[in-house]
Amino acid sequence: MTTVAPQPVATRPRPKRTTVEGSFLARAFRTTDHKQIGAFILGASMLPFLYNAFESYRYGEVVTVDDPSGYGNSL
Repeated sequence: MTTVAPQPVATRPRPKRTTVEGSFLARAFRTTDHKQIGAFILGASMLPFLYNAFESYRYGEVVTVDDPSGYGNSL
């Protein structure tokens, strides 16, 4: 009886990427994956939000009036 070595069922559909492990920015700029691009934009948009929240907390004006919108005139 002759033994036959197993063969792979299918090969990779595209060549393996050669980026460095852990290199998110290099991988993000070479991709067409919309979820990854959206995650990058969402993460980048958090930086100005956190900066504004921190600056408002430190240097923001304290509101002493119960209706800060001008007694409903701006609604």
